[in-house]
Amino acid sequence: MERNITINRLMGPDCTIILNELLEGYENNDEIRILDLGCGKGLTSIYLAEKYKNAVIFAADLWVEATDNYKFFKEQGYENRIIPLNTSAENLPFAYHYFDMIVSVDAYHYFGTDKLFFKEKIKPYIKENGLIFISVPGVKKDYDNVPEDLSKKISEDDFKHFKSIDYWNNILKESIKEIKIEEMKCFNEAWDSWLATDNPYAVEDVELLKADGGKFLNLIGIKGKI
Repeated sequence: MERNITINRLMGPDCTIILNELLEGYENNDEIRILDLGCGKGLTSIYLAEKYKNAVIFAADLWVEATDNYKFFKEQGYENRIIPLNTSAENLPFAYHYFDMIVSVDAYHYFGTDKLFFKEKIKPYIKENGLIFISVPGVKKDYDNVPEDLSKKISEDDFKHFKSIDYWNNILKESIKEIKIEEMKCFNEAWDSWLATDNPYAVEDVELLKADGGKFLNLIGIKGKI
């Protein structure tokens, strides 16, 4: 995709950069079904369609209109391989054991921090030996409240969604085989790409990253098999 297209559809740290690292080393030429959960404005869905040439992508988001994403996918030549829909992660409209892979970039932390959520709301839709690739913004350790250095740059309500590697491991390890959770290396690159845009939310985030100074925030990658 051209850079100007990416810029116009970013909603946070560059999801294509994050997904590139998250999927590193995983190739698949089979006819698979992928759920892009919390797809936003569709950039990750396009990335998946380009990487996995024989895959069908279900681009699901609660807030971005499916019609808008459909127009975007059609413009990019993927109207027959990417299926847009509006849906909540809490009530997915699919058959059980339907997907070979579920991907979620910069969305899962908004709805999946409860210990039973993955087991009850996500896992049933994945085939046996199906794969999970999740990336969330996180923190280097868990905090009860916003650290003082960040208190004027992020609300308690927003910060409560940011969890540590240990937190995610504790709530997911019983449901995911071969689980691997680690701090991602692309933090600076993904954030720099977002902060270089003129999106008003990016302008606000410049101050957040300055206040953080590398002390608290990170990006967390979660991979595993069902």
